[in-house]
Amino acid sequence: MLNDVKGLNGAARTYISDGKAAEAIPLFMKAVSIQERLPQQDSNRLASQHELGWAYLENGQVPEAIQILEKVMNTRAEFLDENHPDRLESQHELAFAYAQSGQAPHAIRLLEHVVAAEETILGETHRRRLTSQHELARAYLANGQVSEAIKLIDHVVAVKQSRFDKSEPHLLESQIVLAVAQMTDGRASDAVKMLERVVAVADASFSEHDKLRIDSREWLNFARRQRYEMGFLPHAGGPRIFSNFGQKRTSGRA
Repeated sequence: MLNDVKGLNGAARTYISDGKAAEAIPLFMKAVSIQERLPQQDSNRLASQHELGWAYLENGQVPEAIQILEKVMNTRAEFLDENHPDRLESQHELAFAYAQSGQAPHAIRLLEHVVAAEETILGETHRRRLTSQHELARAYLANGQVSEAIKLIDHVVAVKQSRFDKSEPHLLESQIVLAVAQMTDGRASDAVKMLERVVAVADASFSEHDKLRIDSREWLNFARRQRYEMGFLPHAGGPRIFSNFGQKRTSGRA
């Protein structure tokens, strides 16, 4: 049974990596079904359920993702220490699902706990810690907590700049979020400067069809318009990408 599950999960992860989440879901579902005979708190069973929830998210099936991720999180909370990596991972993934469904306050509640816990157990430059802070900043921004978002994402960008190459997608993603926060705060000129740097790096580093390159140029065009317009309204008329920004999971599964 264990080998069957490993094979199914491995093949499903390959599909996810290739951007084929729809093909991954049946494989994860079969793995979960095989493991139903195991105790509810079995770590392998919970891991497969977690990965199924992840696949649902990648495929845009957010309600299904929330349903299974809530179950995994609650089960892990019953027997794992508060700062256990698996428990924190469940909270992080569920928070991402809440954010995708427009439930920013729920996402913030979970992410604030995750960030606080990771600050005590992970180094400042640890990728998982930076990912959680990045997602919390996005949730703050979606919830209208602009000052909190700017303070946090500015810190994330500074740390990533000290660790990553300038073309690292993890860094560029956070720089775009910072620019969007600056626009929301009425600082379109600052956002334009940031996005011009991002676009220059993306143009030199990625193919013309790369999503990050396309997204950054769309945001730059939007920021330039806002620089000359009065009364910027957050997300009104802007590129329809911010609510989904980060779904590539380049950072979330480090």
